[in-house]
Amino acid sequence: MSEDQNTVVLSGNVGHVDDVQYSGDMPRLRIRFASNRRAKGRDGAWGEETMWCTTTVFGGRAEPLGRLLQKGDKICVSGELVVRTYDKKDGTTGVDVCVERSSVVLMGGKREGGERRDNARSSGGNPGGGYSDFPADDFGDSDVDLDGTIPF
Repeated sequence: MSEDQNTVVLSGNVGHVDDVQYSGDMPRLRIRFASNRRAKGRDGAWGEETMWCTTTVFGGRAEPLGRLLQKGDKICVSGELVVRTYDKKDGTTGVDVCVERSSVVLMGGKREGGERRDNARSSGGNPGGGYSDFPADDFGDSDVDLDGTIPF
């Protein structure tokens, strides 16, 4: 029998980015993001539901993503879906949806003002929100050829 597959791809908006932390010399970045969907409620009316998810990025991409990401940025996360329950302070049971062993991709789009988390560099009027301030090789373990050609 073949192994079961547990792979999800979610897109959403960043809600919170922790500071980069280290386990020994391994950088780690925790990201909370919201993914919305349109659904019909019990009353038959259509509405929007928001699901909050957590993902953790390890290694070479943690530090540059920690500098780049800010609340409201659009990202796409792929990895293994894990759902955990926990006891809340009020005695109810909470659910934490996580994407583990994840890959995080910036989906771009224009930012609505504001500065990056590090506040060290200005966006210089770049309509992409200053992403070009960071060199492509800053992502370390990326295997994408960024020489300007389209890979397909």
